[in-house]
Amino acid sequence: MAQKTEGYIDLEWTCPNCQSNNPGPQKTCRNCGSVQPADVTFHLPGEAKLQTDEAALKQAEVGPDVHCPYCGTRNSASAKACSQCGGDLTGAAQRVTGQVIGAFVAGPGPQLPCPSCGNLNPASALQCLKCGSPLGRPQIPAAPAAPARRPPLALWLGIGLVALAGCVILFLILGRTEATAGSVNQVSWNRTIAIEALRTVTKQDWKDEIPANSKIGACSKKFHNSQSQPAPVATEVCGTSYVVDQGTGKGKVVKDCNYQVYADYCEYTAQEWQKVDQAVLQGSDTNPRWPDVQLLADQRAGAKQEQYTVLFSTNKGILTFKTSDYATFAKCQIGTSWTLNVNNSNNVVSIAPPQ
Repeated sequence: MAQKTEGYIDLEWTCPNCQSNNPGPQKTCRNCGSVQPADVTFHLPGEAKLQTDEAALKQAEVGPDVHCPYCGTRNSASAKACSQCGGDLTGAAQRVTGQVIGAFVAGPGPQLPCPSCGNLNPASALQCLKCGSPLGRPQIPAAPAAPARRPPLALWLGIGLVALAGCVILFLILGRTEATAGSVNQVSWNRTIAIEALRTVTKQDWKDEIPANSKIGACSKKFHNSQSQPAPVATEVCGTSYVVDQGTGKGKVVKDCNYQVYADYCEYTAQEWQKVDQAVLQGSDTNPRWPDVQLLADQRAGAKQEQYTVLFSTNKGILTFKTSDYATFAKCQIGTSWTLNVNNSNNVVSIAPPQ
């Protein structure tokens, strides 16, 4: 996810001494002169405007302000000495920065009623235009917590526990095996070789992944992937703009974006080897062989498959073991004894020579 910067806005802070609102970059209260405390928090202004002044933009990039360790006055990160007392700012603590303050909404907010005279003031006003009283920003009360719904939660928890217990029991029943003695009663094998021929096929794929020497037909643009960086054929998809505290009294307006990349998805025809027949050989001994393959001029031998079956005489009757491992099958001579691992469905899971 890429973060796209849209610009900067001046934030505001409320003086804890007289409750007056002040522009974010202002380091002392405009009403009572109190120094801005180090722990004061910035908030969104009544009217948010993206700044275009070059000097203001450069100031926003300097870095978070620092507070004088001697008198507490806020200074620019580039300052070497305190503007209030002249104290050395080397090693002064920087303001915490990077907090998300809220969503960015351009333009004025709702009018502010004066707490003293009731006069309605523009959202950008820092004091009442009629009586001069400080204007506090209205605080939005937190939504009351929803009551806990314990019975439904307990019900779902109970259902989940019952289902989990059922799965465990089923696993124990089906997954449990029992060792059983058995002797080889009968064996058989089946070996197959596929016969392939070139055939014309029609498929679809991304254009840059189509095999060479294919004939490309109609193409259309389709969504391929999302990425954080722009691309020549991509649609930018961004979320809601929000404001991040820069620690300078200014907020950076950003939005998170990704880029949905589109690419050519095409139909094509190509020659591919496909299975058209197979050669099969079967037997009832422990000496399996591969079938002879008769090929035409445009054919070739394809994948090989082998399947071996052993029937064991046990106290549970005749049990069947199937494998594709020739080395194990070759040891299963008629009459030899084995230890069988048998599950609850009387399926032979594995075999081993007796200890």
